[in-house]
Amino acid sequence: MTRFLLASLIAVFGAGIAVAQESDIPQSRAAAEPGQPYQLGRFNDWDVRCLRVEDGTTDPCEMHQLLRGPEGNATAEINLFLLERDDVPAGATIVTPLETLLTQGLRLNVDGAEGKTYPFQLCNRQGCVAQIGFTPEEIETMKGGTEAEVTVRPAAAPETPVRLTISLAGFTAAHEALTVAALGN
Repeated sequence: MTRFLLASLIAVFGAGIAVAQESDIPQSRAAAEPGQPYQLGRFNDWDVRCLRVEDGTTDPCEMHQLLRGPEGNATAEINLFLLERDDVPAGATIVTPLETLLTQGLRLNVDGAEGKTYPFQLCNRQGCVAQIGFTPEEIETMKGGTEAEVTVRPAAAPETPVRLTISLAGFTAAHEALTVAALGN
């Protein structure tokens, strides 16, 4: 439960690290101070980042991808982390822009298959947050997939869905690195 809470706090309150400081994140645990994030590795379109904690404990880590809009600007992000549950082994926090129409939720699908709609939990300065739990089958689908799509609706134009692509290139390798890190980095 503690790992879930730490991962959730990193994902929700650490959101925006990628946008504001992507190039400033140390590239190793040794280069990071306690309480500072660092990059464990890059796997195609996924980064695996950890938060350095005091020596002797396992650093909580997450997979991260910045999602870009049609114009190439940073629009949203996904942070995926492991959970200590067999039925839901991973969770994700997806942060979308402020002024997202919250009542419509966030829709997620993989490779054009039927997707699921998830509610937003809150909005903060970084954006609006949806927290998602993934089943083992959903993780396997993403490992075998090419891309996922997040669909949200702007509050100012609810009739116009905004579709953002999540590349799944490197997902399997990043997930493996995340799993190894969870065993003790």
